[in-house]
Amino acid sequence: MRLKKGSRAAGSRLLSGVPCALLATLAMALLAACEQPTQGPPSNIITVHPQPPRPPTGEWTATPERDYGDFRIAQVTRMHGAEVVSKGHIYIFAYRGDGAHVEIPPYIDGFPVVAVGQFFTNHTYGLRDSGIERVTLPHNLWMVGAVAFALNRLTEICIPETVEIIGFYAFASNQLREVVIPGGVRTMIIGAFAYNHIYRLDIRDGIGFIPARAFYGNKLERVALPDSIREIHTDAFAGNPLAEITIGEGVELGSIREPDSPAFPSGFDDFYRENGKRAGTYTFNGETWVFDERLPGGS
Repeated sequence: MRLKKGSRAAGSRLLSGVPCALLATLAMALLAACEQPTQGPPSNIITVHPQPPRPPTGEWTATPERDYGDFRIAQVTRMHGAEVVSKGHIYIFAYRGDGAHVEIPPYIDGFPVVAVGQFFTNHTYGLRDSGIERVTLPHNLWMVGAVAFALNRLTEICIPETVEIIGFYAFASNQLREVVIPGGVRTMIIGAFAYNHIYRLDIRDGIGFIPARAFYGNKLERVALPDSIREIHTDAFAGNPLAEITIGEGVELGSIREPDSPAFPSGFDDFYRENGKRAGTYTFNGETWVFDERLPGGS
């Protein structure tokens, strides 16, 4: 679906102090999204390409967008060939209110809300501070779209167990302090929680990889990763004062194509490889990493 181009003026609420790298990434992503070709919809049905990309099978269609209170919504159907996989779910494209507390309803007109679209609180694409301090996500939610809650003032977020996809920079540049990634999450895209104040992170067993810059620029001093994680990409935990890392065996770190692009700070990637990629807890003493064989997984 071709995205409607809104005003680029951010008014008096432009977010100051946002890292240039983040703004550049978001701007390039926005440009790419706005220039996607239109699919030539029949009658009143349009093809929707959610961000991040939909699962490998199935076609999403939606009725034309409409207003529902402070939300902009559409009713979506997922097709697999001629077969209807799911019907009547609600996709919320935008929040147009001015309240600091946003409660996303679990149902609209009797249909479950399953997705929050890209640029949810930045629907004019102005990359502005929308002033959102608290948001309640519904228990039916399946996807949080790209940049959906970025550039706000969230200090906490409860992600439902039903969520499977978290889009790129979905919660970036907020004030989050504690985050739980539920076991239902299967896909997380670049920079999902970058530039927050996270000091406590609980990643439940389930997700298989941590994308680039996922938790970049936070306040994590320790992190314990579940055994389900097999890959951690470039700069996933860079910009954190990490002093303790618990990790599984044989995890691939950084970029295979760019060996000098580590996933962790302070030379951990090299130490982990030199230590045979052994599972266990590694601590940083200010100069080097230490592997304590007495700790669980360290034998």
